[in-house]
Amino acid sequence: MQSQLLFPDETGSGLALTTGLVPTPSRLSVAVNAGTVRVRPGEATGPGFFQKKSRDGWYDLSDVAITETAIDGKAPYGGLLGKLKLHIDRRTGDAEFGPFSGACEKTADHPDARKF
Repeated sequence: MQSQLLFPDETGSGLALTTGLVPTPSRLSVAVNAGTVRVRPGEATGPGFFQKKSRDGWYDLSDVAITETAIDGKAPYGGLLGKLKLHIDRRTGDAEFGPFSGACEKTADHPDARKF
């Protein structure tokens, strides 16, 4: 957290503003199929200003690059801010999508398979 003193007056008092990151539970789903990548941001994250929500919650990525070490692309989810970038490190599972950061977990290969 950072604190910053704003608007000090002649007595030396003023308004303090504290900013920082607060972890919030969220989920980002990513689907990779035959070179195409789609993302479904969690419900806690809304699309940017003037960005329409998709019907099913999934957004197709453009400028997709899938390599041995990373999955990258851009999604039309940022509204006026432009496209949000997706980056997944395939070695560590670290994922970033705009302001979202988290760790990936691979799902089961078969619909009937159990994780535990």
